[in-house]
Amino acid sequence: MDNLKIATAQFEHKSANKAYNLAIIERLAQEAAAQGAEVLAFHECSVKKLCATLEADPQTICFEPGAPDEKEADQLQKVPATESTDNASIRRDASRAIKYINFSSLTVLLLPFSNLISTAVFFFIFKKKLNHAINRVTALKILSFQIIWSIATILLMIAVPLFIFLFPTIPASMLDIPTFIWVYWFMLSFQLITTLVISFHLNKTDNPIQFIPNIL
Repeated sequence: MDNLKIATAQFEHKSANKAYNLAIIERLAQEAAAQGAEVLAFHECSVKKLCATLEADPQTICFEPGAPDEKEADQLQKVPATESTDNASIRRDASRAIKYINFSSLTVLLLPFSNLISTAVFFFIFKKKLNHAINRVTALKILSFQIIWSIATILLMIAVPLFIFLFPTIPASMLDIPTFIWVYWFMLSFQLITTLVISFHLNKTDNPIQFIPNIL
C-alpha cells in the first residue's frame, strides 16, 4: 500500500467574501501540492464560512473549475500575498511574545522566586498576541514549569537537613556554604538551561515543550 501524504492548513477567513476565501484555499492547496501533499484539510470554520458564502451544504459541496469574473480575478491576484504577509506577521508577534514570557523567568537569577510573578505579568501583557490555541498552550506550559520548578526547589531546600543526616560524609569545605544554597544554585542552573533550550526550540517549532505538563 502506498503512503498517503496529508497536510493541514489554517487561515483567517472573511465572512461573505467568496473570492477572498477561495483565493486563500486555492493558494494553500497549491503550496501543499508543491510539497507533495495529496490531501489538504482545512479548519472547520473555513468550510462553514465558505459554505455559508456559497449557500451550499457542507456535506455535498464540491468544486469545479471555472473562470472568475473580473472583480473576483482581481481579488485572486491581490489577496494571497496580503494574507500570507499578515499571517507571517501574526506568527512572528506570537513567537516574540512567547519568548518574552520565557525569558522573563530569568528574573529569578536576581530575586529568588520572582519568576512566578514576572512570567505571569508578561503573560497577561502579551495575552492578546497569543491568538492561536497552540501559542496559548505553550505560554501556559512555561507558567506551569515555573510553578513546578518553584515547588520542587522549595521542597528540596526543606529536605536539606534530611540530606545531611543521610550523607554525613559531605566534605567540610562544602559546608562552609549552607547546603540549601547549593541546592538553590543547582536549581537555578536547571532553570537557566531549560529557559535557553525552550528559546532555542521556539525558533524551530510552535510547540517546543511537549514534555512539560500544563497544570493551568
